[in-house]
Amino acid sequence: MQEPPPGKKLPPLRQSAKVSDASEDAASRPDFRKEMAENEMSETDRAVKAMGLEDKLLIFGKSFAFGLTYWKTELTDAVCIGALMGLLGLAFFNGFEFMINSWLGSWNSEHEHVGPGGSAYLDGITNGEAPAMMGTGKWWWLGVTTGGGFLVGALKLFKPLNFPKEIHGLFLEATELHVDPYTAPALVLLSMISLGVGATVGPEMAMGTLGGAVGAFVSIKRGYNEEQRHMATLTGMAAGMGSLVPSPPVACLMLWELTAVGEQPPHHFMQNIVNTGVAATAAYFVFDIVGPYTFVEIESSSIALYDVMNFAFNGYKQEWMGEAVILGVISGVIGFLSLFTTMICKVVFRQIQNRIDEKRGGDPSLGTFLMPGIGGLLFGLIGVAFPLTFGDGSMQIGYIISATDELGSGYTLATMFMKMLSLGICQATGFIGGSIFPCIFMGACAGMVATDWTGIPFVVTAPCMMAAVPSAYVPLPFTMMMMVSISLSVGPQITGLIFISSLVSFMTICGSGVMQGLIKKLAVAGYRKQQAKEQAKQAKEAAVTGVVAENKIHP
Repeated sequence: MQEPPPGKKLPPLRQSAKVSDASEDAASRPDFRKEMAENEMSETDRAVKAMGLEDKLLIFGKSFAFGLTYWKTELTDAVCIGALMGLLGLAFFNGFEFMINSWLGSWNSEHEHVGPGGSAYLDGITNGEAPAMMGTGKWWWLGVTTGGGFLVGALKLFKPLNFPKEIHGLFLEATELHVDPYTAPALVLLSMISLGVGATVGPEMAMGTLGGAVGAFVSIKRGYNEEQRHMATLTGMAAGMGSLVPSPPVACLMLWELTAVGEQPPHHFMQNIVNTGVAATAAYFVFDIVGPYTFVEIESSSIALYDVMNFAFNGYKQEWMGEAVILGVISGVIGFLSLFTTMICKVVFRQIQNRIDEKRGGDPSLGTFLMPGIGGLLFGLIGVAFPLTFGDGSMQIGYIISATDELGSGYTLATMFMKMLSLGICQATGFIGGSIFPCIFMGACAGMVATDWTGIPFVVTAPCMMAAVPSAYVPLPFTMMMMVSISLSVGPQITGLIFISSLVSFMTICGSGVMQGLIKKLAVAGYRKQQAKEQAKQAKEAAVTGVVAENKIHP
C-alpha cells in the first residue's frame, strides 16, 4: 500500500458517507422512486400499465371470490350472521310487541278486557275504532309507563347486566366501525323494555347495535385483523337493519351513507357490498319466513309493510316539484324543532339529575334509577291525553294517514307536537332507542295537515314529509328516500319528490349551519357555566382554608 506524502493524511473512512448522501438524494427524487417502483413490479403489472389497462382493473376492483378462503370465512360469516340476526330481530320485535299489546291493546272499542297479548289497539286503529281522540286514554296506563321507567333505571344499576357508562348510538358506532359485544345485550334488552312500555323511541338503535355486536364477536373469535374486524362489524349491522327496513338494499345503503359521513368507508368496495348485502338479505329472508309463525304482527313490525297508499290520482303534475321543495323547508323546521326540544329536555333533566347526585355526595345511582321513572310518568301523561303518541309510531302511522278527516287537522297537528315532546322526554330521561322512526311519524302527521290546509294530494305531502322531517338532521337522504318510497310503493315520480324534499330539508337546517351554530352556542354556554361553577367551588375552598389557617394562628 502506497504511503501518503509527508504531511498529508489519508481521507477518513466516513468519506463514503458522501456517496451514501448522494444515493439518498437520488432516492428522494420522484423519478428515482418511480423507477424503483417499476423495477419491483411484476411482469403482469408492467404489461397492464404499458397497455393502459389500469383504469379497467380499477373499475372491476379487487378479485376476492376466487379462492375458498373468502367463502369459508367472510361469506359464511355474512350468511350465518344474517340468519341469526333474522331470528334475534324476531325475538326483539316479539318481546316488545307482546309487552305493549298486553296493556295498550288490552281494551277494545267496547272497553272489554282482551287480555295479555291482545292486539285490540292495533286492530282498533286499523278499523278507526281505537281510543285515539284527546283524553280517551286510560289513567292506569301511567302505572305501566312509570313502573317500566323505574325498571329501566333499576336494570341500568344491575352490575351483572354490564350496562355501558356511555351510549354511543347507531351513528357513532357505524362511523367508528366498532361495537362493544359485551355491553350491547344490555342496551338491546333495555331498548326492548323501553318500546314495550310505550316510550317514544325507535328500534333502529337496538337492531344496529345488536348486529354490530354479533359481527364484532365473530371477528374476535376468528382472529381477524383490524380491517376484517371493521368489515365484520359493518356486516353485522347490515344484518341487524335487514330485519327492520323494507328491503335489504336499504340496510346496506344506510350503513354506507353513515361510513361516508364519518369519512371511514372500508376498503374494497364491492367485496364489502357483497358481504353486507348477503347479511341483510339473509336476515330479511329469515325474518319474513319465520315471522308469521310467531306472535309478531308482520304488517306492523316496521314501516316496511304499511298498506296505506291505496290511492288514485290523475297523473303526475310538474308543480308538485316546487311544492316538494316548500314541503322540504317546512320539514326542516319541524325536524329542527324536534331536535331542539330533545336538547332542551336533556339540559333540564341533566340539571335535575345533577342536583340529585349532589345531594347524594356525587353518587349517580339514585338519579339513574329515578330519571326513567319520572320520564315514564311524563310521557304516560302525554299518552293519556294523546293516545297516538305511544311507541315509535309504527302502529299508528297508517291510522294517521287514513283517518285525518275523522281526527281533524288541529288534533293531528297537536299529536305531532306531543310526539315531539314525548321523544325529547324519553331520550333525556334514560330510555333507550333512536329517533328516526318517531320523526317519520311526525312527518306523516305534518303531511296530512298540509293536505288538509293546502289541498296538495297526500300522495305528495305524506311521503315527502315522512322522509324529510328526519332528514333535517340525519345525513341519510338516499336511505330515507328509499325507505319511504319502497314502504309506500309510490313509484319513480313521487320518489323524485321525496328525494328533493329530503335534500332541501337537510340544506335548510344543517347545510345552512343553523344546527351547528346552535350546538356550538349551547356548548359555549354549558362550558362557561361549568367554569363558573368550578371557580365558585375553588373560591369557597380557598375561603375555608383561609379561615382554618387564621384560627391556627390566632386560636
